[in-house]
Amino acid sequence: VALGEGFNVTVEAMRIQRACLNLRGEYREGGDFDVSFQKINPHELRRSTKKKDDSGFEALADASVVVQASYQNFDGVALKAFEEAQTYVFAFNGVLMDPETDVGQKIIDNINRLITNQKRAVFITNDSTMSRKSFLHKLTNEFDIDILQSVHSVATLKSQGTSSNATVEEKKDVLQRLCVITSAYTCAWYCKQHGKIKKPFVITHGTGLLEELKLAGIKHYFATVDEDGNPKKEFSEPASLAAIEGIVKQAPGVDAILVGWDHRLSALTVAVAENFIRWNEELYDETGGKEGGILPIITCSSDLDAMIGRTSADFLVPSFQNRKVRAMGNGMMANAVCQRTGMMHSHIPIDVGKPSQILQEHLRRDPKHGGLGVDFGRSVMVGDNLEADVKLANECGMKSLLVLSGVTCREMLEREEGTDRMPTWVIDSFANVYP
Repeated sequence: VALGEGFNVTVEAMRIQRACLNLRGEYREGGDFDVSFQKINPHELRRSTKKKDDSGFEALADASVVVQASYQNFDGVALKAFEEAQTYVFAFNGVLMDPETDVGQKIIDNINRLITNQKRAVFITNDSTMSRKSFLHKLTNEFDIDILQSVHSVATLKSQGTSSNATVEEKKDVLQRLCVITSAYTCAWYCKQHGKIKKPFVITHGTGLLEELKLAGIKHYFATVDEDGNPKKEFSEPASLAAIEGIVKQAPGVDAILVGWDHRLSALTVAVAENFIRWNEELYDETGGKEGGILPIITCSSDLDAMIGRTSADFLVPSFQNRKVRAMGNGMMANAVCQRTGMMHSHIPIDVGKPSQILQEHLRRDPKHGGLGVDFGRSVMVGDNLEADVKLANECGMKSLLVLSGVTCREMLEREEGTDRMPTWVIDSFANVYP
């Protein structure tokens, strides 16, 4: 069809749900539009400019996506460009260090220096053990980050009608919605939007994910911990027929599997999740679809590894002093469930953490619609993970500063070939940004 001079038309075959996601930019000025989350395949939430959709057609690249051919070591020239940003999006684990150490305190001082210079600081984490409230409390009380005193926070509180006489906790209740995001929150948000997840089996540690689920109106979950975050005794048993039957009979109506970062993940927990999934699928086939079904698996992140700290300078094994301490990541836990159910090749869990599009949309979306309103074109992502942080920045159109104080080391960076995981700048630690 001739459309006239000056029209350039690109045709791409895609499913309806994918088309809605690709067209989201067209609706930004006109308000939000509804997309059913019940039928969206997780593959459609993991778009890449290099991947093809189910039809075999190349996916159209967003105009905002950054294609980073190489990185620069952070220096005086980079600092000048770095300071041109208005918003700094900080990852947590791997960027911030123990505040009791000199390096940890220097990192805090550098963040507070940005805040003093009227910059906005936003903090995001894939650590699902924390709710937004507990995350903000940790940042302000344990790390002494001046979020409450920032120009942006003061303006936000005023725009929200918060009284000047409001208590610190009342101010935090407002700011937790506009300064921080945790994957516990995005997981609960997704479940609420899905509409049919009412009784999920929650694999988790601590209370963060449970708190966010309750705020989202999902209160009939069945979790591996009690309401105080203590591990339930039944999940400490060896995997056996009696143990699995005893757990499953407590919650036969489970309708989804939520995989958080469980520091005590066991063979029994994975087996319980597997049998919830398999038995529901078998029941669905046996009843012709009248009972059972395919349970969605939602993971709070796809991180395969995590850094949980460093050994002390006086560690009893001298050769292992001041070493990074790594642990199994949330994504590895979700993969364990999927591999046991034989789903790894046909399905992937729905990722609601960094760098998922769900989390990207929460960063971008206007606060009036529940987002943080981050202007990606004037922002810098500071993180330690090539997949979770740098890829997030490149897909959103942000510049990125990779710190080597977390899970990524210089050797890993040198081996990296993907342009979607190539940072703008690299530095050993955020403590070195300002001498």
